[in-house]
This record gives sequence, C-alpha cells and structure tokens, in this order.
Amino acid sequence: MIYTSSSCIENCRDIESVLNAYEKLGIERVELGSAHRYHPNIKSLVKKYNFKYIIHNNFPPPKEDLILNLASPNDGIWQRSISQVKTAIDFAKLIKSKIVSIHAGFSEDPDINFRFSLNPQDNDSAMERFIKALKMLEEYSSKQHILLAVENNVVAGYNIRDGYTPLLMGTSPECEYVFNKVRSRYFGMLLDIAHLNVSAFNLKFDRDDFIERTRKFVKELHIHENNGVSDQHLGLSNGSWFEKTVRSFKDQKELYFTLESSSLKESEIIKNLKTLKKWLV
Repeated sequence: MIYTSSSCIENCRDIESVLNAYEKLGIERVELGSAHRYHPNIKSLVKKYNFKYIIHNNFPPPKEDLILNLASPNDGIWQRSISQVKTAIDFAKLIKSKIVSIHAGFSEDPDINFRFSLNPQDNDSAMERFIKALKMLEEYSSKQHILLAVENNVVAGYNIRDGYTPLLMGTSPECEYVFNKVRSRYFGMLLDIAHLNVSAFNLKFDRDDFIERTRKFVKELHIHENNGVSDQHLGLSNGSWFEKTVRSFKDQKELYFTLESSSLKESEIIKNLKTLKKWLV
C-alpha cells in the first residue's frame, strides 16, 4: 500500500489546497502529516474527499502550536502531547484510518525553531516517561482497533554535543528497548529510512544492522532521500542505497509505504510515485 504524504507538495501549509491538488493528480492514498496550519473545519474538509487516509504525528493541526514530545520533562507539554495523540487517534477512527504514526520523544523540549539547548539531560528518565505515555496511548488506540506506530528520530550532527543527544530512538538498542517494553498487536514502528541514514552517519553505526534488528517491529516505511548528513526530504532516485531495503519489505503483509519527500512539484510527485511503485513490483 503506497501512500503520499500531504507534506510532499510545495507550498503545503494549506491542507485544502494540498488535497485539491492530489485529487486532480489521481492520488488515492494520503498520509495526513503535520506541516499544515490549523483549519477550523478539518473534519468536514477531509471527509469530503474519497482518499484512503492514514495519519502522521500532529494531525489534525492544533489551534495553538505544539511540538509533540511524549518524553517532555515539562508536565504541561507532556500532557498536551498525550492529548494531541488521542485526538489523532479519534480522528483516525472518524476517517477510517487504520494507523496513527508519531515521532519519538526528546529528553528536553526544543524551541519554536526546533533547536535544543544540548545541556545534558537524564535520557534514562526521559525514556521511562516516554514509555509511560506510549503504554497509555497504546491502550487507548487498541480499544479503537487502531495501530499506533512510533518513528525513529533523526540525529543530525548539530543535535549532538560531547556524545549527548536529546533525541530518543535514534539507535537500534533504544528502538528495541521501546518495542520490548510496549508489546501489542496494535503497536509498532514507523521506520524512516532517511532518518536512519543521517543518524547512522552521525552516531557511527551500521544502517543494515539497524534494519535487521528492528525489522520485526516495522509497520510503515517513510521513504525519502538525503545527503546522509541532514534531513533534507529529497525526491527519490534510481540506484539509491535504500532501494534494496524498500524491496526487502515488499512481501510483508499490512505494511504502509509512504513517500515523504517535500517541496515537490506536482510532476515530481508523480515521478517519485512511479519510482516507488517500480521498486515494489
């Protein structure tokens, strides 16, 4: 099942414009992402189209800005983040989405520009707070028969200082720890291949080893390209290192493949989807 992120197209802040464009392009499956501004009538807007939907992270967009952080040391942000994910799960039920995927947490809260202080925090405590939130949310989602998937974080070089990073789930041991602590048929992993590429470069681990260690947890793939140094969300190209990785998942049942490149023109979206479809034949 191939989905197109609502964040793929250039100038994507207005969700209605995005959905109109995708409808004209003949796209049938859409992942509703978190790059959009608040829309007061989001329920009726989304339901008027005939897309098959899945939901990613901060959707529907909250009226007040929120950087979702299920490991936040700030009780207010932590509670708001849990509430926002519950809203996403409720919305998923409404639009018949079978999966909600969310970002992994951080041991400190970033500023509005998504920059961290990098003053070392207790990552072990943050991880336990994160898992506590995930257990609550898994219980909530499973009652509605909706899969909850957590995405591996991207660890860029500018978010590391003296070996410390506040970003959880950037390595396979951390991912394995989370999925061994929260065990459920309604809980799994969103493997962002491009995030993995950057994290492996900056944390100096083997990409293929990460994939093999986490493969059994994977329920969705986010597919886009970068230079291996930063999270650029570039379009796909034949011969990319991860083509074989995507192909290796093609026979897995009930797996979502989502194109998540960004700032693409309409013609580029169609070209990228054709490339992805070719990989999955």
